[in-house]
Amino acid sequence: MTAVLPGRLIDQFELGLDAPICLTWELTYACNLSCVHCLSSSGKRDPRELSTQQCKDVIDELERMQVFYVNVGGGEPT
Repeated sequence: MTAVLPGRLIDQFELGLDAPICLTWELTYACNLSCVHCLSSSGKRDPRELSTQQCKDVIDELERMQVFYVNVGGGEPT
């Protein structure tokens, strides 16, 4: 990536981003609750959900990409 000199914030994004600034990640939809305020439509576990090791691998990749903010949510563990 080309170095950008300090200046206006908009100038720093002229060439685009190397990674997302913010990521929202629903780890699971599995939930035994029915909270009226919940927007995630939780229920049974989706068989396509990532394993614990796959999630750890994704976290390592997000760190490598220098993603600034990760919002983690989803599910109820009981």
